[in-house]
Amino acid sequence: MNFIEWVIELAQISSWVTVLIFMGIYMLKPLAMFIPLTALYIAAGVIFPTSIALVITFCGILLALISGYYSGKFLGERKVDDYLANHTKVGNFLNNRDKGFLLFCFVYRVLPLPFDLFNMMCGAFKVPFCKYLVVSLLGLSTTFVPYVLIGANITTPQSSQFLLPFGISLAFTLGIFILYKKKI
Repeated sequence: MNFIEWVIELAQISSWVTVLIFMGIYMLKPLAMFIPLTALYIAAGVIFPTSIALVITFCGILLALISGYYSGKFLGERKVDDYLANHTKVGNFLNNRDKGFLLFCFVYRVLPLPFDLFNMMCGAFKVPFCKYLVVSLLGLSTTFVPYVLIGANITTPQSSQFLLPFGISLAFTLGIFILYKKKI
């Protein structure tokens, strides 16, 4: 039995237990960087009614953003810099952060880049928490909303309810990437 089958089985037993499991996974996400956010978004869409899945995902992302930010704050700038030194591609991208934080943060959240490193970096480098949180949630909503919708319609992969959110998310991500590259 894989993880998603296990969560679906639990959801049939108790939806509150499943919600708590999701929240726990999101809170642990900064420590367990291998958990793909996209899988959580889709799983929420599969397991819960769409409106509830969107709320659960939003709350979960909020918890992950907060716990990641404070993990970075706790670790400090030096530890996060050392960690980034081992991830040169991410480090190179993050070096552009001085070109306008709000735009940079939004773009970072739209593109499929490491979620947890950015959270820790923002905490370690003392980025204003409210700015970080609002812009991160806006950027992430361009990804999590379509993927929750994809999860809700996963049993009909050739339907417009499945393909349209995927196409919009892909087009938006590519568009933001191209605009950001032109601005640099």
